[in-house]
Amino acid sequence: MTRFQRLKPSLSLTKSARLNGPPKGYDRYFDMRSLVRIENNRVVYENPRDYSGVIDLEDLSHRTNYRVSELARVLGLSTRQLQRDFNDGLGVTPKYWLREQRMRHVYALVCDGFRLKQVAAMTGFRKYENFVNEVKAFYGVAPQKLADFEKA
Repeated sequence: MTRFQRLKPSLSLTKSARLNGPPKGYDRYFDMRSLVRIENNRVVYENPRDYSGVIDLEDLSHRTNYRVSELARVLGLSTRQLQRDFNDGLGVTPKYWLREQRMRHVYALVCDGFRLKQVAAMTGFRKYENFVNEVKAFYGVAPQKLADFEKA
């Protein structure tokens, strides 16, 4: 038996999975529902090992300081598994989604009247210059003008 034949799935396993449902232990791979999905206008994660409910990722993203590795650690996943779940459920990477959440939080804080250096610190930027560059890249305007747009 060659190495390729050992790795190749048997036809009988595929037929039995289609006819009788997935074999024990393979339910995760045959489940067509995504673990990361939008539910009631919120992005949630459903842990297949824990049936206590869903986890609100939008709240969790702020508590993990918008870091992919920290989010994966809190959820008990590898960063690669988190990437697969996000791509299957939302069609974007977790890094992109966390960046978008962070910028939404920045906009909300600016609208609430916080000073820009406070906003930078509250959203996890270590340097104010990085905050300015990120806001410019995401919104296309400097943070000062973002605050002016809200006032207008």
